[in-house]
Amino acid sequence: TADIQLLTAGLDHENFGFKFSQLERQHAEVVANLQRTMDTLTKTDHTLARLGDEFVGNKLTVQSILQDLGVKTADNMNSISELAKAQQRHGDVLKDTVWRTDKAARDHKRLYEQQAVAEQEIAGIQGVNKTTAEKLDSHAQEHSRTRSDLASLNKEADLGLTQLRGDLGAASATLSKLSNRFESCNQNIQGVGKGLQDVHLHTLNGEHNMLSPKSARTITPLRKPRGPATNGGSLQPHV
Repeated sequence: TADIQLLTAGLDHENFGFKFSQLERQHAEVVANLQRTMDTLTKTDHTLARLGDEFVGNKLTVQSILQDLGVKTADNMNSISELAKAQQRHGDVLKDTVWRTDKAARDHKRLYEQQAVAEQEIAGIQGVNKTTAEKLDSHAQEHSRTRSDLASLNKEADLGLTQLRGDLGAASATLSKLSNRFESCNQNIQGVGKGLQDVHLHTLNGEHNMLSPKSARTITPLRKPRGPATNGGSLQPHV
């Protein structure tokens, strides 16, 4: 047991030296690590200081940038508002354009229908014009025939008038002769009537050995015969 204890103590002494040397190595490593850490912290401090300076500069730059962004954002908001208004106006214009397009389509359809009706009416008018042209040709032919007939009638009428003028001249000469003869006869008849009146007066008065009637009678004198009135040598009938 004592030997074991001594052996154990010897082993512990050897283990302690090993552990101590191990601890020294670890301490050296820790010191080295700590030195590296301190160097790193120093670098970090310098970096932080530099970053702080850069942060201040960046902060001012960022503030300026943010102000610019604020101004630009306000401008963009105004632009967006104007764009919204413009879009609304564009929508209104688009609606009006759609309405006008629909109206134009309806008008085009109505005009197409009117064109179809007009074409039908034109076709009917062309047919009527054709019929009218045929009738006009027929009337022209009839008019030509009528003019020819009128020319013939005018010639015949001229011949008839010429003949009638000749007949009227002959009749006027004959009437003039008859008027002269009628005047002569009228004078003769008036002379005979006057002679009868004289004889009657002589008879009433008993002159020239003529006996008066037993009773007085009123003898109506003979009426003067009516003779045709003459005017410029032509015979005019008495009314």
